[in-house]
Amino acid sequence: MDLTPLLSPHSIAVVGANDRPGSYADNVLANLDRSGFPGPVWGVNPKRAGSRVRDRDCFATLADLPQAPDAVVVAIPAAGVVESVREA
Repeated sequence: MDLTPLLSPHSIAVVGANDRPGSYADNVLANLDRSGFPGPVWGVNPKRAGSRVRDRDCFATLADLPQAPDAVVVAIPAAGVVESVREA
């Protein structure tokens, strides 16, 4: 199994994207900004779909993204993690 996309992704989706200071998703997005990640980073959050989070487009589901991401950060409560991993 080739793990290159996971270890050196060209695109990333953050499930649970929000801009609430101190939240895991906000910290991930801020760190990607600070690190200068050059590829697309999309937010996934049905409550924020059609808007922007930290200047990133936000979509309702992973299936709604313009392309499949190389890596997915799951930053939601435990109850939704299994479903998000299955969708990924």
